[in-house]
Amino acid sequence: MRRPSALLGGALALWGVLSGGCGSSTPTRSGDVLFAENCARCHGADGKGDPRTLPLYPRVDLTRSPMGAAAERILIHDRIARGYTTMPGFQDKLQAEEIGKLVNKCIALAAPAKNGA
Repeated sequence: MRRPSALLGGALALWGVLSGGCGSSTPTRSGDVLFAENCARCHGADGKGDPRTLPLYPRVDLTRSPMGAAAERILIHDRIARGYTTMPGFQDKLQAEEIGKLVNKCIALAAPAKNGA
């Protein structure tokens, strides 16, 4: 009698593996990882952009972003999702939660540095 229950347990385990297990099938990535993977190529690892391209594309410097400094979450989200001028949109590549993490990263990059002095 143990055999049917063992088969059922094995079938359920196999179904769980094949269906992606519990929750999302994509691992949760931090805003820093998402930025490195999707944004740093143009905006630089530090968010300041490539100095050679700044005269042509001054908006690549996210540390000087007025939208970021004002924490304009909806506008930043829209730019990331849909793109803007030469920047591609990421709504087909990233999930809404991931775009939200990038919004937080952009706001953090534009936040004024806090000095202890």
